Amino acid sequence: MDTVTREAGAQLGVSTRHARRLAASGVLAGRELAGRRLVSSRSVLAASRSRGRGRRWTAETVLAVLELLASGTTDRVQGSTLSRLRSRLRASDAQELAYHVIADRATLWRAPRGEGSRAAELSGTGAAIAVGITSDAVRYARRERFVQDLDGQTVLLELDTDATEAAEAIVLYAYGDERTSSAARSRIEAMIAKLA
Repeated sequence: MDTVTREAGAQLGVSTRHARRLAASGVLAGRELAGRRLVSSRSVLAASRSRGRGRRWTAETVLAVLELLASGTTDRVQGSTLSRLRSRLRASDAQELAYHVIADRATLWRAPRGEGSRAAELSGTGAAIAVGITSDAVRYARRERFVQDLDGQTVLLELDTDATEAAEAIVLYAYGDERTSSAARSRIEAMIAKLA
């Protein structure tokens, strides 16, 4: 379901002008319709759950973070950089991780209906939203016959990682309904606690 930028701004606690800037920059997925800028309610929800400060992490840092969360180790960074990253993660929460990990890497899609649809297989959590982690979202969507849809039930996160459990938890936290988001936040907190 789409909403106008004024309503999106009110939901995010920002001005209409700032909501328009978020839509123009791609933070809020949207489209123009009859001279009005409409944004996806799912992207507004994800933006409200993924707030942070500072520059977003590079793709390499995101991959290192996901590996640390999933297994407690990574070969992507070493020495004092690894130590600082672990320390930063222990002080982070799900909202900050979503801000850095999702960034401009997530897109919403609608899966085809019927047998043979892989949407239900993507996320084994039984969540109302499916998550796919892939190195090329467009190619994956084309192969699975997904249609890009701002209110779709499938989120594709474009990352080339084997740490899919951590990435999926972060996406479900940001895009899921209240129950799914809460469960995903608990999973993320458990992963962070293991780093101590």
